[in-house]
Amino acid sequence: MEASYPYLPLFQSQGLGVALLADWLVREDIERGRLVPLLERFTAPPAPVFALSPPGRFSSATVRALTEHLATTIASRLKP
Repeated sequence: MEASYPYLPLFQSQGLGVALLADWLVREDIERGRLVPLLERFTAPPAPVFALSPPGRFSSATVRALTEHLATTIASRLKP
């Protein structure tokens, strides 16, 4: 997963900084001991999620279906 955030390995190898990153993004790095979780009882405030697609009236059925699925799935997980 290091390629998703290319500067993190440099920072972590030098013991620099703290980052707020999604669990799914850093799970492998935590499991391998490359990162250490901090403030585990802290809950980050909700952040907006956007789905972007090219402008125009004609978007594919696949893109619409995926967008609708994500909107439903994410919304249900974010409700308290």
